[in-house]
Amino acid sequence: MGMNPERESAAAVYGDLLAEILVRLPAKSLTRSKLVCKHWLSVISGDEFRRRYTLHGPKPPASLLLQTRTSKFFHIKPFDKKPILVPYKFRLPNPKIKILSSCNGLMLLESESHLRTDYYVHNPTTNQSRRIVLDYCEDYPDIMALSLAFDPSKSLHYTIVLVRGALKSPDYNDRRQRIFRVEVYDSESCIWEKGSEPFTASAELKFSSGVHCNGLIYWKSSWYYYDIGKKTMATLRFSDLAWCDELDGDGDGDGVCVFGSTSSLVLDRSGKIKGCSFGDDESMKELVDLRDQPFYNNRDYVDFASHNVHLFQETLAPT
Repeated sequence: MGMNPERESAAAVYGDLLAEILVRLPAKSLTRSKLVCKHWLSVISGDEFRRRYTLHGPKPPASLLLQTRTSKFFHIKPFDKKPILVPYKFRLPNPKIKILSSCNGLMLLESESHLRTDYYVHNPTTNQSRRIVLDYCEDYPDIMALSLAFDPSKSLHYTIVLVRGALKSPDYNDRRQRIFRVEVYDSESCIWEKGSEPFTASAELKFSSGVHCNGLIYWKSSWYYYDIGKKTMATLRFSDLAWCDELDGDGDGDGVCVFGSTSSLVLDRSGKIKGCSFGDDESMKELVDLRDQPFYNNRDYVDFASHNVHLFQETLAPT
């Protein structure tokens, strides 16, 4: 015997009203709300609610996660009037963690032990993780870079771009050259696919600190970028990076992450974290000067490099 029409209507209204209330809560509060009852858990965990929350939920200012040279992590909100550092710990079995990439709330982590190296996509808001398996490739044994691409405005699925290096040089007499290959992982299918034709470049090339923006992965350290949609690798011109002209002459500044829909690149140079808009106004704006912080001049001050500054943003996206 089915539910009578009046009760069905009341249940539908209750469901819509509940979703309307929940979508206004901060992501951290939503994760706790899952414990209220099974119905709330079902609503919050549903793909439709996740999509709605991603597009219409509250958008708190993004914050940053700093990894020190001693492998400690600190959380900082650079948009606060008085930014402070708060110690942060990952909830993974192996405590030796390195952040390889961060993008719109998700992080790509490397977890090392004396036995093996594991890779995870991690959501720090929900504390959910997924282990990403990399198969050994005899022809391309060296893992040069792993970069994460995630645009929740288009899809709740993410992409991982892997750059492999060949063991052999294309020319036996010229060891200055090396062959590279790109592979791409899609979280919807959970499989790795060929990402580009093999290409030859300098053996000294480094694909570190890849930054995702508008469907492209940029490696400023190598002056290469990868187009995910076209599955092509190409080189950058200096003029393509408008923010380079804004950098000071001291330190080792570098692109570290992109702030979601604002498309702002965050940089660190000699204790400064700056942002640069990719829109009509390409001027540089300083977010926070860590040299003003009490910890900076202490004997045990937090010391970090530009490639160890990562985006920390709330999201309900599944891993």
